[in-house]
Amino acid sequence: MELSRHFRAIWRRRWRIALASVLVAALVAAWSASQPKVHRASATVTITSGRAAAGESVTREDTLFLTRTYAELAETRPVVADAAERSGLSIGAAEAGERLSALAHDDVGFLTVSATGPSREEATELAAAGATAVVAAVSDQHERGLREALKPVEAEVEELADRLAVIDPSSPERAPLQARYAALLASATERRLQPVDRLTVVSPARADPAPVSPRPARDALLALLVALVVNSELAVLLAGLADRFSGDDPEAEVSAITGLPVLARVPASGEEAMVESFRTLRTNLMFMDSLEHVRTVAMVSVDPGAGKSFSSINLARAAASLDVPVALVDADLRRPSAHDYLDLPLAPGLTELLGGWSNLSQVLKVAPGDEGLHVITAGSPVADASRIVGNQELGEVLSRLHWAGLVVVDTPAAGVFADALAVASRCDATVVVVDLATSKRRPTRTLVEQLRQVGAKPIGVVLNRSDRVPRTPYHYQRRNGTGRHVARVGGRR
Repeated sequence: MELSRHFRAIWRRRWRIALASVLVAALVAAWSASQPKVHRASATVTITSGRAAAGESVTREDTLFLTRTYAELAETRPVVADAAERSGLSIGAAEAGERLSALAHDDVGFLTVSATGPSREEATELAAAGATAVVAAVSDQHERGLREALKPVEAEVEELADRLAVIDPSSPERAPLQARYAALLASATERRLQPVDRLTVVSPARADPAPVSPRPARDALLALLVALVVNSELAVLLAGLADRFSGDDPEAEVSAITGLPVLARVPASGEEAMVESFRTLRTNLMFMDSLEHVRTVAMVSVDPGAGKSFSSINLARAAASLDVPVALVDADLRRPSAHDYLDLPLAPGLTELLGGWSNLSQVLKVAPGDEGLHVITAGSPVADASRIVGNQELGEVLSRLHWAGLVVVDTPAAGVFADALAVASRCDATVVVVDLATSKRRPTRTLVEQLRQVGAKPIGVVLNRSDRVPRTPYHYQRRNGTGRHVARVGGRR
C-alpha cells in the first residue's frame, strides 16, 4: 500500500483508533492499579583501590573495571544468601536474588546496591544487608588471599624457630639462620601492611518516597502509545482486506481502478443535493465528448443495494424534467423495483412484452406526476430471467423506443447474475454505479472488464452515498407548484 493511502486509511478511522486505544489504556491502568505495591531502597558503596592507596597510577578504565567487578560480585549467590540472612527477613536466597541488584556508576568508584520489597521497611533492610554483605565479601576475599600468600612464609618461620631453639648460641650456623628468620618476619609484616581494595558504605539504605510499581499513569500512557500504533496498523490491514474505496479522493481512486470518469456524485442525504447530482449526471451524458449520441443507457452495479435502481429512476426523472420524452425500462427481473417507487402496476411489463403476450402500447405506462417519463415495468416473475433478457428481442424493444430522447435501463446486480452483462451489451452505453459505503475495488474493476468483453460500452461511474458533493448556490426550481423531488428508494438498489 502506498504511504499516502496508508495514512489516509488511518485518518479515516482516527476516532475508532483513538477510542480503542483509550479503552486499552484504561484497562491497563485498572490492571496496574490492582497490582501489589513494590518499594525500592538503595545504599551507596564507595570503592578505594589498593593500588591507588599504594601510590600507583590507576586509570579511569581500571577503576571502572574494578567497580563493575564488585557489582557482579554483589549479585552472586553466596553474597545474596548472606544478605538474606543478615536482613532478618523470612526470605531465601532465591527470592533475595530476585529483589537485589547492584549498579556500577559511570562516576567511577561508586556502587549502588538496591533492593525491592512490599514495604519501605523491608526494602530498606534488604538493601542495607546487601551493601553490608558485599563489603564483607570483599574483606573476606582479601583475608583469604593474605592467608594463602603468608602460608609458606609462616611455615618457614616456624621451621627456623625450631632450628634456632636447638642450635648452640656460639655455633657459626646460628647467625645466618637468625638473619633469614628476621627477613621472613619483616616480609610477612610488609605483606600484611600492603594496601588492599576497600569498600565502604557511604550512604545508608534509604527507600524511595513512592512505590516504584505499580505506576498506573505511566503504564496507561505507554499502553496508549503502543495501542495507537498497533490499532493504526490494524486499521490499515483491515482496510486492505476489506478492499473498500478510500473516500478521501474517491473520484481519483475510482477513475484509476476503472479507467472511467466520474459522471456524478450522489450524496448520502439532502434532497436538493441529490436532485442536483442527477442533473449533473444527465448533463454529462448529453455532452460527453467521447460519444456522438447516447440514447440507451444501462445502469449496472456489482452488488445489490449499491444504488443502481435509485440512480436509474432519478436519472430518468431528471431527463424528463427537460420536457424530453424519456423511457425507463426495468430489466431487473430478479428484484424489480421501479413499479413500487413510481406507484405503477408490476404487470404487464417487460416479461410479457418479450414473451409475446403483450404489445408495446399495453406495457408502456406513464409515471404519475411525470408526464414525460414512460415506464416499462419488469412484468410477471419468470423462471428463466437470463434467457428472457439475453435474447435479441430486448434489443428490438429498445430500438422501438426510438421516439424517446433517452432510454434508461435498470439491470440486476452484475456480481450475482449475468443478466446485467446481456442487457448492457444491447445498450449504447453503460454507467457503473459504485456505492462508496459498500462497493469493493477488485469486483468493480472486474465488472468493467467483463462489460468490455461482452461488447458493452462503459462510459462512466456514478458515486453513490458520497459524503462530499460540490455545493451549488442555485436551488432547483419547482414545477407546476409541486416540485421535482428525488425518488426515495429503500435500500438504494
